[in-house]
Amino acid sequence: MSRMLPDRAPAHTVSWHPSRDLIALGTVLGNVHLLNKRLVLLRSVCVFPDPLCGVSKLAFSRDGSLLACGGLGGSVVVWDWERDTTRSDEVDTRSTVTSLSWHPWRRSMLAVGSLAGDVIIMDFSQRFITQAKYRGKLGYSADVTALSFSPKTAELVVAFNSKGATQIAVLTDLTTVVDRLEEHEDPVNYLCWSPDGTTLATAGSDNVMCLWNFMGAKKTRELKREALREAREARSGIGRRFGCVIR
Repeated sequence: MSRMLPDRAPAHTVSWHPSRDLIALGTVLGNVHLLNKRLVLLRSVCVFPDPLCGVSKLAFSRDGSLLACGGLGGSVVVWDWERDTTRSDEVDTRSTVTSLSWHPWRRSMLAVGSLAGDVIIMDFSQRFITQAKYRGKLGYSADVTALSFSPKTAELVVAFNSKGATQIAVLTDLTTVVDRLEEHEDPVNYLCWSPDGTTLATAGSDNVMCLWNFMGAKKTRELKREALREAREARSGIGRRFGCVIR
């Protein structure tokens, strides 16, 4: 079974609905198409009108009512596909969105990672955005190559790469590292949880797959927080931004 999409543009990302036979597909032209398992096109929306800002990542919320859309240009849009409405809280990392992850039990909370080293926590119910930019040990820029909330603990697992150094950090918040998963030598592009949420699979450019027992003991260590400031924005509500160094 196959189907040619309406805009005939290369697809960049696909996401399955968590409980229904629906598939979302994002293209390089900034369009998102919703299809059923018979590949019947149900709905389409242009989330990024700029022709240079295609869709890089898609992620359904836990209940499947919302679809987060990350862009090659760094923007994030959330599509309420049932009501056919979109919203954006002026999040713009100015670099490709590499990963999206919904909080396991807070319906309105979304984590975003970018190639510019940004990790953003968006809470749509409170119109609150927290953004941190991470750097390597010597101040080099860091890429966030993947991130994912633990379905059991809601800790945020973030894979970083900076000047050839790769690290997977487990965060309880954007400045507190409670564990490090150190085995990979090259960028980690994929984080995938087992169905029971206790084991994490990681894989990347070094041709290595690792399985981690995520319910083991944790180490606690604080990140250095720099340039903490708070800003109020008319459309986004309260925003909080700071810089951190991964060590």
